[in-house]
Amino acid sequence: MGNSVQIAVGGQTYGLNFDPAQNFSPQSFQLAPNSNGGADLFLAQVAVVSSGQVISNVVASDWVQDVIGSAISATVGGGAYQNIFSGGIASATTVESGGLQTVYPGATDLNATISGGAYEYVLSGGLATDAGVGSQGTQFVFAGGLTISTTLAGEQDIYGLASGTVLASGGLQNVEAGGSAVDTAIASRGEQDVDGIASGTVIASDGLQVVEADGIAFATIVSSGGKQGVFGYASGATVFAGSEVVEAGGSAIDFTILSGGVLVVSSGGYADPGTLSGGTEVISAGGSDDRTQISGGTQFVYGTATNAAVFVGSQVVESGGFASGTVVSGGVLVVEPGGTAIDATIDSGGTAELIGSSTTDLVPLSGATIEIGAGAVTVGIGGTSSAVLAGVTISGLQAGDAIDLTDIPFSAGAAAFVSGTDLASPLE
Repeated sequence: MGNSVQIAVGGQTYGLNFDPAQNFSPQSFQLAPNSNGGADLFLAQVAVVSSGQVISNVVASDWVQDVIGSAISATVGGGAYQNIFSGGIASATTVESGGLQTVYPGATDLNATISGGAYEYVLSGGLATDAGVGSQGTQFVFAGGLTISTTLAGEQDIYGLASGTVLASGGLQNVEAGGSAVDTAIASRGEQDVDGIASGTVIASDGLQVVEADGIAFATIVSSGGKQGVFGYASGATVFAGSEVVEAGGSAIDFTILSGGVLVVSSGGYADPGTLSGGTEVISAGGSDDRTQISGGTQFVYGTATNAAVFVGSQVVESGGFASGTVVSGGVLVVEPGGTAIDATIDSGGTAELIGSSTTDLVPLSGATIEIGAGAVTVGIGGTSSAVLAGVTISGLQAGDAIDLTDIPFSAGAAAFVSGTDLASPLE
């Protein structure tokens, strides 16, 4: 039958029949990928840049330029296409609104400008370097495709690999499942959404990285008011002057929070382990943290904190908060009214500050200080020998406070003897 088109894709052959009375000459049928992973069949006039040929021209609407040689400074107008095939090189192409540039396996594109409303497709085995994607322009990186040093004010959708992308104001990088982004820089109001893997992202100037539920982020750097929102898995983040927020279902591992930085562990979020070095961590009610090293800064506990180590700085257990296994050696454990701390070890040089109606179970070592604040406080002290206990200083004790000597048994005839000029007479 006349005017029949055979389409071979993935080992399958498909046939389309057209009106035999229609004359398509001098146009040709072309097959191209689309952003949905499918194929588009279209009719256009084709100009071929052959191997060894170098050309610079305008690709008009409804025309296709197939590049096997070299195309320099071409302009691809609305409704036009530039296809760069294996061995072909396109340099400094400008793709205008409605135009499409496709980089096929074995092809290279250099310094393209993708205008608003225009598209660039980088297929498996294709390479695009130093592209500039304008506002509302789009670069698709298919599985197996590679882009290097894209400057992005529009949108980049990554199913392959993008390296060194710079997100300008309004730029959006989507790292899809199976895709990877390496060394992305997010500037003012840029955003990276991660469903795949992102490594080495730097966030600054109100930039945002969102690690989705199935996403993974490694070694993110957050500074200058940037934010990392974690619904998935984030490892090795360093927060200078921005924030890391671990949402429900998210996990932050091996983080470092420096002065001016903030980590928020929301309800259902989890952090383990990490380092506070002058920064602030807030564990919200329902959030949890394990094994944070506090070397400056403050950890506020409204949820659950386990096995923290306080060297310099403080852990503050707020009302409704729960801390277990904290070791204080040089810093301060503060238990606010309604807060609970159990199995806390106060080492020499460490301080526990207990404020009314708190519940605390301490193991103080010689040289430790326990400060009791206003309100009725009950503190349990255990795990110490008489010699060690003698080296512990307790201040602020008032009527109504109680010290539970958990490891000292009581028996008939036991007595408490006091000494010192400012202490009351012995009490039995």
